[in-house]
Amino acid sequence: MSFIQALTLTPLRHRILAFMAGLILPLSYAPFHILPLFYVSFICLFYLAWGARDNRRHLLWLGWLFGCGQFLVGFYWLGESFIVLGGGYLWLMPLALAGLVAGLALFPALALFIWGVLRPYVLRFNKGGQASKTDSHLDGHRFYDMLLLALIWSLGEYARANVLTGLPWNLAGMVWAGFLPLAQMASVLGLFGMGLLCVISAACLSVPDKKIWAAGLSLPLMALGLGLVILQEETHPLETAPKILVIQPNIKQADKWLPEKRAVHIETIFTLIKQGLAEHKDSDIIVLPETAIPFLIDEDGAFAHLLRRHLPQDKYLLLGAVRRSLSPKNPDLKNPDSKNPHKDYDYYNSAMLWSSNGTLLAQIDKYHLVPFGEYLPAQGFLEAIGLRQLTQLRGGFATRNSASIEEITLKDIPPFMPLICFEATFPYLAAANGGAKWLVNLTNDAWFGTSTGPAQHLAHTKLRAIEQGLPLIRSANTGISAVFDAYGRRLKMLPLNQKGYFSVLLPNSRSFTIYSYSSDILYLIIIFMVSIFIARKGLAAYAKKILRKV
Repeated sequence: MSFIQALTLTPLRHRILAFMAGLILPLSYAPFHILPLFYVSFICLFYLAWGARDNRRHLLWLGWLFGCGQFLVGFYWLGESFIVLGGGYLWLMPLALAGLVAGLALFPALALFIWGVLRPYVLRFNKGGQASKTDSHLDGHRFYDMLLLALIWSLGEYARANVLTGLPWNLAGMVWAGFLPLAQMASVLGLFGMGLLCVISAACLSVPDKKIWAAGLSLPLMALGLGLVILQEETHPLETAPKILVIQPNIKQADKWLPEKRAVHIETIFTLIKQGLAEHKDSDIIVLPETAIPFLIDEDGAFAHLLRRHLPQDKYLLLGAVRRSLSPKNPDLKNPDSKNPHKDYDYYNSAMLWSSNGTLLAQIDKYHLVPFGEYLPAQGFLEAIGLRQLTQLRGGFATRNSASIEEITLKDIPPFMPLICFEATFPYLAAANGGAKWLVNLTNDAWFGTSTGPAQHLAHTKLRAIEQGLPLIRSANTGISAVFDAYGRRLKMLPLNQKGYFSVLLPNSRSFTIYSYSSDILYLIIIFMVSIFIARKGLAAYAKKILRKV
């Protein structure tokens, strides 16, 4: 059989089309924000799923290939981190990316498969009800089928964001994140609820009926109208608002931890601080990125001396740094491991707040680590066969015990909560404390060069500000550093690969957002209500049977 003949076979042609639909989906997310491609991609997938509705094996393939295309383009930038390290890590790049893409693609594959399993039961259940002639405009059962698929797809994304370590990256709701009025829906329903509306909208548009199309188009139009109303509000800084100086040192990842360049990096950072304070003398707090200073700054007086030397009185410095504590396995260091001293300690990726007199005022350890970046799943086994996480620390990093933390409080500065790097992609971590008045994201995206990764990370971070109704300050080593107000408006920004600083008065927070109070409850309520709508005929028939018995 020739290739052309094989291509004409319906299953193969559909699977290729599913893969291509997945390939274009990430172009609807940051930094491209080509909104129509989201609907083209999902309408194509839903069309293919409807055609294969009675073939579960084919549905599994369609979902998996769609996912492979989506995650291949959506996560290609992870390969940049292997290029940064070079040497013995380059050979791992294709294996790691292929494994990640193939694994994540199981979520859309299972979503379509589960839909194929459930839909006959839903149809059978509804046949117990009395069909109405007025339902003919719904194209038979197709409308309900597409709604059911949208629900299962959304729950699959919720699982991807929470199962194992969770990866809530480029979920469906992110398609509205690039359009500020649409993104305001996150303050009501959060990322998952916003994504559900997006997928339901696409599901409606996949049904060949003008009334259903109108319903599908009404969802983004409704979100747009609500967003425009919300954005009429302003967030002006209070008269007593602190002034924040954000530093972007732009230190290459390949050079960051080289001992021979440590002094140069420290000089670069403190030179930027000096220049920034000379221009913005009234700054109250200075913010540096994740792991800004390349040594253990809390273990001797060297860093405290630098602060006393370079910082004026009554200034604060917030920065990311690595710290260590004695391991519970060897708390008294009585039996040190001479072959691997790292085993005697637990290492933490932390946010630290220092005063200008060299006092460590507060520290918060990272809770959600990056898999394969800061730790290895099955760490002992994989290290035994010669693998290391990208940070190359034997044993990996440790985490704090709880997602909930106490906010950091200072005199005359509103309480705030830091989110370290990857943590800014998790809605629940931004909501881990109800007392914070602003959020800080300390990150180092130098691993990913000029790829789409840093722009995607920034887009996720912005949504945390909108969800919680809190201003967000972001310091990134090589960019993108930025400030967002409580509505996600970008007030200041430093682009990728640019050394510099900016100062900003802290914007006021919103009085409340629905999402900050309800979390994902409204999302789950919508899931429940749409499920009731899908199965309403069967439920009505079942209720009649019960009433007859009564």
